[in-house]
Parts: sequence; structure tokens; C-alpha cells
Amino acid sequence: MIRKRQMNGPCMFRWFALTAIIAVTAPNAGLGQIYGDCLPPQSPTWALERPHTDENDRFVQDEVAAYFSAASNYLACIDDERARVMAEAQYVTDVFNEYLESR
Repeated sequence: MIRKRQMNGPCMFRWFALTAIIAVTAPNAGLGQIYGDCLPPQSPTWALERPHTDENDRFVQDEVAAYFSAASNYLACIDDERARVMAEAQYVTDVFNEYLESR
């Protein structure tokens, strides 16, 4: 017979904190999702379906350049949001540990 291990107090809190951190930092987590104020860029693949002409080629080039600029800004924003959440999680952990130690 297998006994379930009960989690309580600090163990449970650390488990929830670790789960939250993994959810925020996991690779490809939320691909195309909004995090904080970070808006994902719109893919320019629709522009790549246009027929080749000099005018369309310039348009497509501009759309792809705008996409990579927006993607770079989005990734920087996600990095900032990740850092904010990590700092917040550390603060909550510290406050919770102080709470437990004061009992």
C-alpha cells in the first residue's frame, strides 16, 4: 500500500511557488500570449503570399523588418515581466518564511 505524503506549510508554499516560476519561465510557454503589458507581434506570413513585384517586394521587406522589430520588443518585454514576477515571488517567499518563523 502506498502512503500519500501530505504537504503542509512551507513545503506546500514552496511547491506552489516553484510551479508558478516554471509556468512563467518554461520554454515556449504561452507562445503568442499576452504577459503583463507585453503584446505579441503579428506574423507577416500573409504578406509573403503576395505575388512578386518590385512594389510588393518592398512592402514584404518592410513588413518582415517591422515583425522582427516587434518580436524583439516583445521578447524584451517578456524578459522584464519574468524578472518582475521572479522578484515578486522571492518577496512573497521571504515574507511567508518570516511569517512561519514568527509562530
